[in-house]
Amino acid sequence: MGVIDHQTSEKAALILLSDDDVSVRRSLHLLLRSRGFGVLSYASGTALLLDPQTQSGDCLVVDYLMPDIDGISILRKLRSAGWCGPAILITAHYADKLAESAQEAGFAAVLEKPLRDGVLVQTIGEVISAGRKVGSDHC
Repeated sequence: MGVIDHQTSEKAALILLSDDDVSVRRSLHLLLRSRGFGVLSYASGTALLLDPQTQSGDCLVVDYLMPDIDGISILRKLRSAGWCGPAILITAHYADKLAESAQEAGFAAVLEKPLRDGVLVQTIGEVISAGRKVGSDHC
């Protein structure tokens, strides 16, 4: 297995992680930290949107279905606020229509839960190292 460089400008990439399921959020947080990422975790989309630190995030990883706001709406609000980083939508309810909506909103990838080992880390590494600013025209 190859080593993926998770560095952006000599600092660890900062991942914005939002999932309302505490066990999923905690396990993903620990996984990403163990792989060298900085992580800001949020129990709700509203908490993420209210935190001024989100503007420093290098990549968004967000659950689609949350009680307060869905993941696609979160990305749209971040884009409206000027955030232009790549975003990954995670969902237990994958459907082609959802993937199309996510792509139109600017998501670089849609991953289905439960996440297979290494898929999230690999996807984050790819979208960050490729410098993908998907949806930057929405900024």
